[in-house]
Amino acid sequence: MSARVTHIRPDGGNEHKHITHVKRVIPNGTPESVTVAEMVTYLDNGNRAHTLENGERAEIHVRRPSTGKPYIQTQADGQWSNNLLALPKF
Repeated sequence: MSARVTHIRPDGGNEHKHITHVKRVIPNGTPESVTVAEMVTYLDNGNRAHTLENGERAEIHVRRPSTGKPYIQTQADGQWSNNLLALPKF
């Protein structure tokens, strides 16, 4: 099963690395707000997450730059995409 991310909270910019928190609905239906670090741990532990906008699903993966903290980004049809950045802010 996969958690659905519904909202993002960016801080200080408009790129994926600026997202600090997400709102997600976990598989049991519980909505919650978590930090990106918590989301990275969730994904690293073998869980899955996605966005679903206009019927289009995009899987969320962890990106690990050579410098800086890991961040999350969507991938659709094998291409990195901006689905997270298109989500409503909270």
